[in-house]
Amino acid sequence: MLNDGDQRLLAEIESTLRADDPKFARRFERPRRLTRRDLVALTAFAACVAVTVLALVNHNIAGTVVALVAVGGVFGSWLTYRVNRRPRPATAAGDTVASTDPV
Repeated sequence: MLNDGDQRLLAEIESTLRADDPKFARRFERPRRLTRRDLVALTAFAACVAVTVLALVNHNIAGTVVALVAVGGVFGSWLTYRVNRRPRPATAAGDTVASTDPV
């Protein structure tokens, strides 16, 4: 348990954080819920792992390879979605961003 001085200091730090960056502070207030896309990806991942195990048990090398590729595909697509969903940092006025599109 914190003493009164430490509790006051912690409350001051918390209120300063909420004032400076409320969006960041809100991330710690509520637990993150799984989205429908997360549940679908988790179900697909579990199914692919089950197929991989069944293929291994039956000594089916081709099935194992296909199932492992499917596991990687499901995980990769979910991870790509999660990474691309994050907001991009704003660039300062006058900054130029190099285009990645081929000309």
